[in-house]
Amino acid sequence: MSNEIKKWVFYTEKRNVLMNDEDLKRKGFRVESAETMGINKKGTFFILTGTKEDIDKLKILKENAELIEGEEAKKILEKIKELDESVVSGVGGLFD
Repeated sequence: MSNEIKKWVFYTEKRNVLMNDEDLKRKGFRVESAETMGINKKGTFFILTGTKEDIDKLKILKENAELIEGEEAKKILEKIKELDESVVSGVGGLFD
């Protein structure tokens, strides 16, 4: 099961530390502010896609971020999807 590709959600209040990590940059990630998503936290969510092995190689995450799993991760990914859809519909409205 460790080679299953999925989305991983991490929460951190050390955004700049993660943003500047070369290994993490090479892997690629999406960043969303908790406040922007309507979540009463001051930090940032990092969303990565990959296998468990991919994620385990990124030591910076273990040191500076909390893995969000289960129902909470599902809710965060759903909020991101809703944000994306609202942006797409807003841009589509410009061309109507």
